[in-house]
Amino acid sequence: MNPQEEIGELTDQIEELKEEIKESNSAKRVFLRGIVMGIGTFIGATILAAIIIGIILKVLGWVGIREVVLNFINSLSQ
Repeated sequence: MNPQEEIGELTDQIEELKEEIKESNSAKRVFLRGIVMGIGTFIGATILAAIIIGIILKVLGWVGIREVVLNFINSLSQ
């Protein structure tokens, strides 16, 4: 392959990369990525909070004050 053909091929590849970058940075794609990341963060935080609360209640059950805490939480929800 001669140098001119290589340069032409590299130029084509650069143009393809520029188009891919342009598409990946489009406002629609960035917006949708933000929505998906927000939903994922919300679900992950909810699961993590449930695990932490479960562990805390288990420890409080061992200590013997679990019922006091549960009664307090129930009084807050009423």
